[in-house]
Amino acid sequence: MQQERLLRDIRHSEGYRQVPYRDSLGKWTCGTGHLLSPEDAEVMDRLTDKEIHETQLMQDIANAIKIATDFAGDKWDVLTEAQEEVLTEMAFQLGNRLHQFKNMRAAMLDDDRDKMFAEMTNSLWARQTPARLKHAINKWSSDDGLT
Repeated sequence: MQQERLLRDIRHSEGYRQVPYRDSLGKWTCGTGHLLSPEDAEVMDRLTDKEIHETQLMQDIANAIKIATDFAGDKWDVLTEAQEEVLTEMAFQLGNRLHQFKNMRAAMLDDDRDKMFAEMTNSLWARQTPARLKHAINKWSSDDGLT
């Protein structure tokens, strides 16, 4: 996995806000797509520090890698770097909800790329974030992951 490219793509998709805001689902968020917990409300005034946001981003990426690795199972070892990044980007956005993509996972494990893309496309995630879907499909399909 190319960490710099992954970081660039996540930053591009998520954007950055120094001040906490409500995302499209009404959840408090700040930094680079970092979902705030109820405990964070007590210190919300301190959550404008860019260093805190960078630390949160690195922790969120590490968590997303764990979720993506678990999702892919044994398949993780044979995925291209770009494909690992696609799953990690999805896990960054969706968290453990990535595991709800059972049919997509089954198609991925069966090396059925067309079915996998169809399952990705036929989802609420795709309807809510069509640009991310397009990016994911293009990146997954590329040999070098550059899109």
